[in-house]
Amino acid sequence: RFLILCEGLPEYFYAKSLQENLPRELQRCVAVDVIHGKDCDPKSLAQIARAKVREAKRERNPIDQVWLFFNNNGWPQLKGAFNIIEQDGFKVAYASICLEYWMILHFENLEISFAKSEDVLKHLQSLWPQYHKKRSNLYGELNEQVDKAIERAEVLNKNSDESEPVYKRNPYFTIGDLIAFFRSIQKDR
Repeated sequence: RFLILCEGLPEYFYAKSLQENLPRELQRCVAVDVIHGKDCDPKSLAQIARAKVREAKRERNPIDQVWLFFNNNGWPQLKGAFNIIEQDGFKVAYASICLEYWMILHFENLEISFAKSEDVLKHLQSLWPQYHKKRSNLYGELNEQVDKAIERAEVLNKNSDESEPVYKRNPYFTIGDLIAFFRSIQKDR
């Protein structure tokens, strides 16, 4: 059993799209959920994941792996979130400013340190005018360019200041790790 908890709707739709691209029998082993309301910051997301893991153990239906899917978005709780992620061995699909920057990498190589997610969204819409935050098949629509985005993100990550913690790096992405996870469970079947 795998659990993916998402900070917002774009992350949820992206993860659901990844799940829907799996064969039907594998889709059932991956639960994708979005946390709404006041508890949608990354640290609260990590605490909710921690509680879900405990509950699943109590019910004798343990979760094998937990993924947290969120963005920086200037959250002050990022350090706390990454501490819980490390302590509990959770996996993370992370974009340093917002998911839309990850999508830009499907279209072009861009090494800008955006300050606001609104600027990223504006740039993405200049490349992909049809994009909106509630678009449901994000991975499926960008699938042909995903390997190029992963390559570009890896270069950006290597060029980031390694003395800084991940949550302070901009740009920085680990969404490629989530894609690799989905590809691996499909190969293992």
